Amino acid sequence: MDVSNLSNFLSSGFITLLAFAAIMLILKHWKEAAWIKILGVIIIALIIRDFAVNQGNTIFSILKWVFSLIGVNFT
Repeated sequence: MDVSNLSNFLSSGFITLLAFAAIMLILKHWKEAAWIKILGVIIIALIIRDFAVNQGNTIFSILKWVFSLIGVNFT
């Protein structure tokens, strides 16, 4: 099965749509000065971007690091 078109969309078109949606949500929360909501939008957008572009490898490595701080080691 050829998934090159899907891969191309995830690396370019989807990122554009994600950025547009994130900017709209940030502007919505900016008027209310809801900084926690703005930070939440940015974090969620970064997580979705990482799964779309990098198959979530960065997020998983961060989670492994956080769990290693409390003594849980994944091998």
